[in-house]
This record gives sequence, C-alpha cells and structure tokens, in this order.
Amino acid sequence: MMKLHQNASHAFQPNAMLLCDFYKISHKAQYPQGTEVIYSVLTPRSHQYLPYVENVVSFGFQALIMEYFIHYFNTHFFSRKEEDVLQEYTQFIQATFNLENESAVDNAHIRALHQLGYLPLEIKAMPEGEIVPIKVPLMTIENTQKAFFWLTNYFETLISCQMWLPLTSASVAHAFKKTLAKYGRETCDNLDHLPFQSHDFSMRSMSSLESAYLSGMGHLLSFVGTDTIPAIQAVQHYYGIDDNSLLGCSIPATEHSVMSAHGMNELETFRYLIEEVYPRGMVSIVSDTYDFWQNITHVLPTLKTRILQRDGKLIIRPDSGDPVEILCGINPDNLPQFENVALAEAYCQANKPSYILLQQDIYEVIYHPSEITFNLAKDKPEIKGLIPCLWDIFGGELNQQGYKVLDRHIGAIYGDSISYDKMHRILQALKEKGFASSNIVFGVGSLTYQYHTRDSLGFAVKCTSTIRHGVEYQLFKDPKTDKNALKKSQKGRVKVVFDEASQQYRGVDGLTRHSDFSDDVLRTIFKDGRVYHQESFNLIRQRLSRYL
Repeated sequence: MMKLHQNASHAFQPNAMLLCDFYKISHKAQYPQGTEVIYSVLTPRSHQYLPYVENVVSFGFQALIMEYFIHYFNTHFFSRKEEDVLQEYTQFIQATFNLENESAVDNAHIRALHQLGYLPLEIKAMPEGEIVPIKVPLMTIENTQKAFFWLTNYFETLISCQMWLPLTSASVAHAFKKTLAKYGRETCDNLDHLPFQSHDFSMRSMSSLESAYLSGMGHLLSFVGTDTIPAIQAVQHYYGIDDNSLLGCSIPATEHSVMSAHGMNELETFRYLIEEVYPRGMVSIVSDTYDFWQNITHVLPTLKTRILQRDGKLIIRPDSGDPVEILCGINPDNLPQFENVALAEAYCQANKPSYILLQQDIYEVIYHPSEITFNLAKDKPEIKGLIPCLWDIFGGELNQQGYKVLDRHIGAIYGDSISYDKMHRILQALKEKGFASSNIVFGVGSLTYQYHTRDSLGFAVKCTSTIRHGVEYQLFKDPKTDKNALKKSQKGRVKVVFDEASQQYRGVDGLTRHSDFSDDVLRTIFKDGRVYHQESFNLIRQRLSRYL
C-alpha cells in the first residue's frame, strides 16, 4: 500500500517561492551583473484564434492581487518561520536540480525577501471593466528595490496562469452581450431581458474549481444568469458589492435523472412538476429525455390551459440535436434541392438525407428495404422549430417593432453546444421568421468558456526595460521567424492613453522612467505589500456597460 505524505490529509499549498516554471529558479544568476530593475508588460498580442473578440475586457487583477500577492504570500511565506521556508525550498531545489548538498543551493535571496516582510513590487493595470484593443498593454510589473530585480519575472508564470482565463471569459461574455444587444435593439421593445439572456452552464466543463469561478466572474461582468455558484461567492470575496443590485441568480430546473426517474410517461412528469412541485414561479424542464417533439406536440397542448393559468413561466429546455434547427426549424436553403423525383431518389440512395426540397416543398425521406418514398413535411414540428411551435400552441403578441413575443407563461432555453457562431445564427434565423430575440435564453458552457487557451488572445508577459548600474536600457523581442509579428513585444517602458480620434485606448512604448506619464491610464494597484484602487463589482460592471 502506498504511504501518504504526512501532510496529505491537509490542503495542498505549494511553497510560495515555487509558484513558477522550473527555469525561473535559475534566472537570477543569468541576468547581467549590476542589474537593478526588471520591468515587464502583460499584453494580449493577437485574436487570430478568437476573431469575434475584437477588444479585451480588463478584469481579474484585483482578485489576483488579493489572493496571491497579499493572502498567499502573507500566509504561506511571510508569516511562516524563516527556517521552515528556507529548508523546504532548499531541499526541493537540491533534489530536483540534483545538487550534491544543500549548501550548493542559492537561497540567500529567499532569506532576504522573507526578512523584508513584503513583496517589493509595483504593479499597474488598466481599470477593470475598460476594454482595450489587441496589442494594448493591460498591466506592468517592476521591482521597487534593487536587490529584488529577479522577482519581477519570477511572477510571469503565476500572472499568466491566473490571468488569461478571467480576461478571456470576460471578453467573450462582452462579445456575446454586444451581439445579443444588437438583435435586441432590432427586434425587441427594450433590453430588459439582456442580463438574463446568457446563462453560465460552464462549471462542470472547467479544468478546476478555481478555473470555474475565475471564468464565472468574467461572465458575471456582463450577465446575471449563472449556475456557477462559486463565481457569485468569489465576486463577493474579492470585489464585494456596494448596493443591493442583483449579482447572480438562477431558477429551479430539472435534469435527465429527474425526468427518467419518473418513467416514460412524460405527460404525467410535466403535470407533476408544474402542478405539485412548482405550481407557481419559473421552472425549467429538460424535454428531450425520450421524445422531444412528442412533448411539444402532445404534452404541451394537453397542459396548455394549466400552463396559461400558472402564476409563472415554464421554460422548455431542448438538450440535443442541432440547436439552430431545434429552435428555429429547418432552413429550406440548406437542403438538397431537386426538380424531379428520379434525381431525388438517386441522390437519397447514395447520401441518406432526412429531408429534401422537392419542387419547392420540404419532404421527409422514408427509407424502405426496397424503395424510397417522400412525405410532405412542411407541417412537421421538426420543420417549424421549437419557437414557432410554442407560438402556434400558446400564442403571444406583436411588439412595437413588429416581432412576435411568446406568451409570458412559456419560454425556451438552449444550453447544449452553444458557441458564438450558433448563437448568432439562431438570432438571425428567429429574426427572419419574425420572432423577437428575447424569446430565447442561451445556456453557455464548454464551447463558450472552456475551449480556449492562453493563446486564444495571445496573452504574454514580456520584459521590455531594465536598469543596470544605474543606466536604463530599452528591451524588446522581435523574432525574424515570427512572420506575422504576433510575438513582437513593446520596447522600453509603456503607457496607455485614450485616443480622442479613434475613441479607444492605445499603447505607447519606447518610454523611459523619465518620460511623462501624466496621461497614463495604467494605475498602481499594488506596491510594496499594499493594495491600491480597490473597486466594487458594481462599479466595474457600470464601467463595462458603457461599451454596449
């Protein structure tokens, strides 16, 4: 039997001086003699892998500072006994670098930092909730005491690890909201539904609990609908709220285990849920456990009177299939088109489509052992789509824009495999069929928030300036093998200014410590162990809302 480490029963907390890539340990000795200051910049370099995100939302810096630069280092480094910290660090480095003995380990800088009692760094960042174009700096970091020049880029690993996800998710959520707002302005009387129209379903698909709430906080900057409970708690912990505004919420909802536990009589399951469990209020029922279209064409019409009498809203949730077709129906333009039966039969024999367009009508293709037949299908619910079917059953009203709005007692949410592209196609298809965009809520999960990496927006922390023997040098990276200049860094110190002509922020590099920074938007959020410019989540939300 494997023997557990004596502390395995306690939470794992890595040594604070080992929160880095291995090669960071050796960099202190590699810098030129006389190095006094290392100055580095965090920048989103490209959106080639995430083209619909045109700008980056500044978000997550306050959480990073509070969690690691304050709490983690105070708890797991500065408040620990000096010799315990040094012994732990020394033994690890000796073993992993295969050194002869502990005396071969350079740990004097670790001892000096512990004795100092705080992190001698200054970190500046864009105000959270602002949006910046690609290639505009978001953060700078430099040491404030000469002896600790090595500390700046030691933190590159931690900063990159902790920051790319909340920055990316906040930017993705804002891009979703901008598109939802566009369709809302075109097809709705107001945007009251907007904060609830994108609902975070991503927690189960994230790589860790920390990933879930870091990403989930980014979502909450733009929306209030979420099933990621820890994200709400994380916002309260790191940011707080300064009024009684809604931070995040959800509604009762079923899952497939609930539906299948009741058996295959889905009429009685629906009846039980809306009459006995939730006779009033909002409830979401997943409706594809067995036969989705049977539920739409039989169960809902059977319960129509009861649904319309409820003091609340029943939300229908499909959870499989092509979301565009399930919600909006089948677009005839996407079907194989034929003018005669013989050509249609030959095509279907070889390709096996479910539907075709034959002489301008949609037909379902029926495959028999010895022949193929075509049934007129224009009235099938699969052809119409869920939203038009709900309109046919429950009705609604035309809004002032002339678009159909379902009766307030019925609605729909789709949360399976929703991406930005699918959301856009659904909104456009609903508009073309005369339906307001407010008729649908999107559950956004792994395709929206988990299918990203640090490279999605090209985040990188790069050293751009150094001081050696009192002389400042402008540094930069510009690989000749980088044909698209994606990895080219800034040069020297940087600032961010607001450009009146373009009405957006732009970065200015090539600066020195003696340059004029009076118009710099980057502001100090951490210096020498202290936090500056703490802000509430409400204020950050309000700042971002200006960009809609």
